[in-house]
Amino acid sequence: MGLSQYYFNVFRFIFMELGKTISLSLLVTIFIALFFHANAQITPIEKLEADAVNKFEARFDYYHSPERDSIFNLFDSTFIALSQHPKFRDAPLDSLSESCSIVTSENKKIRIFSWDNLGGGSYHDYTTYLEFNPGDGEYSFSLIEDEQQDFWEHTEVGFYKIETITEADKTYYLLFGSGTYGGGKKHATVQVYIEENGKLDKCHNCFPSGTELNNTCNRTQDHQISYDASAKSIRYKTFIPDEDSGFYSNDFKEKVLLFQDGKFMDVK
Repeated sequence: MGLSQYYFNVFRFIFMELGKTISLSLLVTIFIALFFHANAQITPIEKLEADAVNKFEARFDYYHSPERDSIFNLFDSTFIALSQHPKFRDAPLDSLSESCSIVTSENKKIRIFSWDNLGGGSYHDYTTYLEFNPGDGEYSFSLIEDEQQDFWEHTEVGFYKIETITEADKTYYLLFGSGTYGGGKKHATVQVYIEENGKLDKCHNCFPSGTELNNTCNRTQDHQISYDASAKSIRYKTFIPDEDSGFYSNDFKEKVLLFQDGKFMDVK
């Protein structure tokens, strides 16, 4: 890949994937970074990765300072440049994985990049990117966005595990994540993406509740969301709300979802 093609890909990614989701200040920061990159050869991916790690770690020194936004934007712009590098798809990114969370599917086709935006206190929201690299199919790299419309129903998470189910000509990727917005509660989610004919799409009817499985409890309680690969089942606890306290009681129901005909169905 030539230099011009590399920067064309970066600009295309910014406008098509990020233009509606990131701030003007971040866009300016990205363009400034690209301007300086454009006056040299493509930066070696090892240097970009090391630079991303340094800027990621710098966020912890500045997240309560007036320079917070500029420091965070520097990491974002460096990560975007790294993600568009021609060697990114096959790079192990061992150094970066020690800083932010990188989870890879067993067949190596999917990688999830997640990091805490350091909102402060016990409130945590995340930036998450999904990379799909099928080899002979349609490569994609995009943000995973919270689709809940009500603020209090948001379920942003950091993803920690990917399980796969293969049936006929489809592969189902189960993404497991967890997070908290403080207030003594935490939440967990399972999302499903389907690979078919070299393309990847999010499943919007794979759970009885709709697009994804969401579960909330007190931070002192354990969801115990588990997946049995041999049975293709998800098992978890749903704690009963205590209306007087506004929290959850220790009473719970155990739920079991079984994967049948391309979706999870209630069996318990």
